Amino acid sequence: MHKPALPSRYFYFFLFLLFLTGSVLRFQNIDKKSFWADELFTLRMATYHPLVPETGQPLYRQTSINEIRDGDTFLTAKTAEQHPPLQDFLEKISVNALGLSEFSARLPGAVAACMLLAWFAWFAARSSEARERRALTWALLLLTFSPALLVYAQDARAYSLGTSLIGMGGLLWLLRWQHGWRQVRPPGWVEIVLLLLACYSHYNAVAMVALLLLPDFLLACKTRNRTTLMRLAFLTFALLIWLALSAHTILATSKGSVAWGTFTAMQKTFSTVNGTITIFHAPWFWLFMVAWFAVVAHHFSTKPHLAAPQWAIQVFFLQVLLAVYVALAGWIVAKAGMGHPRFYIFAVPLFSVMVGLLLAQISQARWAIAAALLAVSLALPAKHRDQLQSFEDFRGMTKAAMQDSGQDTVFLFPWAANRDLYRIYLDQVSGRDNRSRMVGISATHDIAPLCEKLKDVKHVAILAHDSGRNIISEFYSACGHRWPSRQQLQFHNTFAEHWRAGHAPAAPKP
Repeated sequence: MHKPALPSRYFYFFLFLLFLTGSVLRFQNIDKKSFWADELFTLRMATYHPLVPETGQPLYRQTSINEIRDGDTFLTAKTAEQHPPLQDFLEKISVNALGLSEFSARLPGAVAACMLLAWFAWFAARSSEARERRALTWALLLLTFSPALLVYAQDARAYSLGTSLIGMGGLLWLLRWQHGWRQVRPPGWVEIVLLLLACYSHYNAVAMVALLLLPDFLLACKTRNRTTLMRLAFLTFALLIWLALSAHTILATSKGSVAWGTFTAMQKTFSTVNGTITIFHAPWFWLFMVAWFAVVAHHFSTKPHLAAPQWAIQVFFLQVLLAVYVALAGWIVAKAGMGHPRFYIFAVPLFSVMVGLLLAQISQARWAIAAALLAVSLALPAKHRDQLQSFEDFRGMTKAAMQDSGQDTVFLFPWAANRDLYRIYLDQVSGRDNRSRMVGISATHDIAPLCEKLKDVKHVAILAHDSGRNIISEFYSACGHRWPSRQQLQFHNTFAEHWRAGHAPAAPKP
């Protein structure tokens, strides 16, 4: 037998170059943009709710997202909202160690994103099979330049963390199953831990983990493999602990307690399909589909009596797996009454491997180079990233609201439950705790009592997301005669205002 040829040093250098390029892209300007609302919500959990209860506070109490109180522990606060706690916990460590900033809050996601690249590079470098090595290298290239992964690597939410954990654990799963069920090994502890951590990052990641490990469970039941069953039982039990603590929140979310709106079945279906194509990156998705159908058509037209090659079977299997996952994730998202491409991001690593398996069949170097340049060029335009990210300038809005404010200024914001979202930047800019000066207005019935409460206030500064414009306008229409001087400043999806009892000074600069 011939010893398999080892890759050259240039191959290892190329892997390192992809990892380095991807890492630079993920950290470049990571602190440039303001936090958006969801990032502030996560940061609120990481900043204002202690792991250890304060004197007189319970470690855990069952409550809802709108009834979280000052002094509630991290466990209480997290079980009251609709996301698992891993991202918030890592963010708490980062912020406590480095101080509160855009960099420290987004650091866990960026580091996880780089670890995913390093993971794929490592397995590509150590693979002894040339075709497997090429497939993993192609997958690494797609992961490096994926617009979705670049956007969410710089986001202080769980999307980058969960996707990276799914990618790392999922790759171990794929390598175990690549030669079929007859040769599959039990899942190792590294794989189990990675997938368990993915479950603790986002519920849509739980759906992916369930789909991946279901074949292991069925095979273990058939063969009575105690090792597999024991490890799957460990993962299930560890996840059930969290599910039991947060069951009331999961039930409320599934009934639309945090729904964005009411959607028809057609709208839900379109949102799922469009979101999936967007998160996979539409040019890559459609090029893959065209290439795949061309390969299948060529095979059946020229070799109709020959069985499909192993790599083609693997691609087809991944297609089925991803289709089932998208349908399941779409159902979860629809039950919650939400819709955005980011909810399907956990499928990106497996999509990259699937495309990598197809591209690995390119044997000539010149065509491989041309395909790589095409893939990278299609990913670079910034407009592709604009379809994915949410941008709300809470930082600029807060700085404008703080200008010319004094000790007696009252900060008015929409929806009392969102106080700590606005508090993050307000406390950071002012250098003090502003809770005593913050007043929230949640509904029309709050207007009359709030108008009476603020009747002697000379300066009211408004901090608001654009979604709160109507309630702020209603309040001013009813009580604005007390503050005849009104200055309005618009920012990206946010706005600030200054209401004064006297004459207005020059308008503050954004």
